[in-house]
Amino acid sequence: MDYFKIILPTGQNDYLCRTMLDGELCVLHLSYNSTGDFWTIGFCNDEGEPIVDGIRLVPNFPLNVWYTSYSVPQGALVVLSTEERITRYSFDDGSASLCYIPTGELLE
Repeated sequence: MDYFKIILPTGQNDYLCRTMLDGELCVLHLSYNSTGDFWTIGFCNDEGEPIVDGIRLVPNFPLNVWYTSYSVPQGALVVLSTEERITRYSFDDGSASLCYIPTGELLE
């Protein structure tokens, strides 16, 4: 199964990331919650307004599986990691990677 890694800026705890998913521009909002020590992700429109937001990042599970009826990419957005949980620095230290499995790969 082919997937690609989404390059994230390092050292930031709240940002918008623009990337191409399934051939369309997608705006992702990543935010770190310091009180709960977890990351969330959301899908935004071109202006950065939320379509779906507040999805907690957990390792090795399709994060958008429950949101396919919304205007979001239909492939699987996954955090690949050998760790049990995603920490503030998991993306910075390389122990976690945000990846996308295109729709076509899921159907094979």
